[in-house]
Amino acid sequence: MIRKLNYVGIPTRDQDRALAFWTEIMGFVIATDRPVGERRWIELTIPGAQTGILLFTPEGHEERIGHLLQRIVRLRQRAIRI
Repeated sequence: MIRKLNYVGIPTRDQDRALAFWTEIMGFVIATDRPVGERRWIELTIPGAQTGILLFTPEGHEERIGHLLQRIVRLRQRAIRI
């Protein structure tokens, strides 16, 4: 049984844009922002919470970005309520 999550990964194509959204609009705070090759390892925390998010897409996994949104659109087109 899962009892705690430290970080939940959110794959992103544009880390700067995602960082601006999660910090400026959603109110998350930067815990870690360091280079990892050509990308950055960005950990964001939620003020007052134990769980945060990780804005990082491992090399070779870029094709996975956007698949969830595409699935939701297809389900809605078939009149499946989400």
